[in-house]
Amino acid sequence: MTNLTESIRKPVTFLLAVFLWLHALLFLNIHSVVISKCAHILRLTTSEVVLFVLLFMFSMVTCSGFWRTLRSLAYIYGFPFVVLGYSFYLCAVALLAVHRWFNPQVDPGQKEITIVPQQVGAPSSLTAVAPRQPINGVPMKETCLELLHVLLRPLRTATFLWCFLLIVTTHDWILWVSLVVVLLHIVRDILRLLKVALFSGPLLQKIGEYLRNSVETAIAGLEVVTRENIPKTELQTLLNKILLFEIVTSFLRNRDLAVKWAWFLAIVFLGGVYVYLALLFSFVYYGIARVSAIAYSWPDALVTSLFIPLLIGDLPRIVWAKLLGGLQCTLIVVVGFGTVLNFIVRKLDYIRVEAITLSERFADQTIRERYLILKERAGTHLTNNSTG
Repeated sequence: MTNLTESIRKPVTFLLAVFLWLHALLFLNIHSVVISKCAHILRLTTSEVVLFVLLFMFSMVTCSGFWRTLRSLAYIYGFPFVVLGYSFYLCAVALLAVHRWFNPQVDPGQKEITIVPQQVGAPSSLTAVAPRQPINGVPMKETCLELLHVLLRPLRTATFLWCFLLIVTTHDWILWVSLVVVLLHIVRDILRLLKVALFSGPLLQKIGEYLRNSVETAIAGLEVVTRENIPKTELQTLLNKILLFEIVTSFLRNRDLAVKWAWFLAIVFLGGVYVYLALLFSFVYYGIARVSAIAYSWPDALVTSLFIPLLIGDLPRIVWAKLLGGLQCTLIVVVGFGTVLNFIVRKLDYIRVEAITLSERFADQTIRERYLILKERAGTHLTNNSTG
């Protein structure tokens, strides 16, 4: 799938960079003749055509992972400098070609190649019965699935572009498609939220195991630290690592402070999730009202969604809108203030037990002596390097 997505991502990124910079430099108007003709042929509005184009381009640019998406955005942002660099490169290649044309030289390393004809025998039985290999080594079934995955990607990404399309569209079929897509995105986000809230125990357990293994590795590194045999390599790295682990374990041992920070981070996380879901639900309430031919503006839907527990009665008198309002309230009350916060506070004790155990390891007299030697020798080593 990587080859296909990359072969689509690169030209789309180039075309998007060209379009955006031509528009920014006033060489191209977004309401161009091409877009107007496309809107006329497809019987869509200009806004709908632009949003569909952006949906496709955004889904293709982001189809190869986070880092390649970041590289594509940097490429688009610095596109004039990329063009300038390629211009210099092509000029250098052209000058080199002209120089070779003016001053042709025979390569002394070239040798005359003698072609010896060989008798063509009958094909072997192995060649005759060998199965046909798929094109480029990819089976046809996997190619079709890969192509289907790429074609359906605009439906799985760019949630807010679908939300804006739901608002600006004037066609019923686009309204229904946008509403269904946004609903599916909300279901996907709710499932992810429930996974984090209800099944993040193994994640916290892995954090505790990672902390224990890292501290054990650092303590093992202290075993070679003596006054007679001082390691010269990675001395400061080991000291910084142990200092960091000491701060972390000391912080986690203080249960009141750790619980306060857990509540604070959980509330910040929950607040962000609450606003995000409220924004998505507001588009759904507005879309349901539109397909039901009920006058209900999106700002009203947004205010109702933000204060849904108090303003649930302001939703349109539609069964589906009431059902979604009840689902949103359930997520806020049960998942938000019940499961998420209590789960984080309860599971924090597992990491605290690991932190207390590791702090007792650091309190061992032998380890403390070697730790002090490491701090002394690392400071001396840094002083000597800065002086030299």
